[in-house]
Amino acid sequence: MVADVTVADVTEAPTPMIYRSAEQFGAMAFSVVARTSGDPATLTSALPSALRGVRASLPVTRLLPLEAHLGDALALHRTAAALMGGFSMLALLLASLGIYAVVAFTVERRTQELGIRVALGATREAVVRMVVRESLGSVALGLAAGLVLAVIAMRGLDGVLFGVPPVDGVTFAGAAGLLLAAACVAAFLPARRAARANPVEVLRRQ
Repeated sequence: MVADVTVADVTEAPTPMIYRSAEQFGAMAFSVVARTSGDPATLTSALPSALRGVRASLPVTRLLPLEAHLGDALALHRTAAALMGGFSMLALLLASLGIYAVVAFTVERRTQELGIRVALGATREAVVRMVVRESLGSVALGLAAGLVLAVIAMRGLDGVLFGVPPVDGVTFAGAAGLLLAAACVAAFLPARRAARANPVEVLRRQ
């Protein structure tokens, strides 16, 4: 008796398994797994000879390293994962650029307000901190809503994932961190530029 085993496809759930003697039940074909501490190529000639020593009539029809065998089984899944990963990175990049553009435009429109705050005695550091804090607050609310929707949507990917949970906290945190970083830069640069400008000139331009 052995532990549950995935037999036909890596995406299927492990099923109860029992190995039976080929001498008692017979088999049309079977696999032999050999382990070596060196180069697997050294078994190319040794393994067929060892099998023929057990039974001379046993044909060896396919001999390849386990990595290659798994590579054939996973080729389609790896291609799909690569495509999905590429589109995901593109979507993340576009989202970062979109957030940067919107936040930067919003801060630029507040240039007159920031100039008035500096003219009334607010320090430039305080103005920059206020703008960054308010911008990150708005983006954080949007990220919270997006994460909830993403968790719901990821539940539908259970059928194409194996060995990986559909909701990965590290991945979600990394994506959210990147978007927050884009918002922080988008708010910081225009705010610092507006805070360093001469308040009188800023008001005249408006």
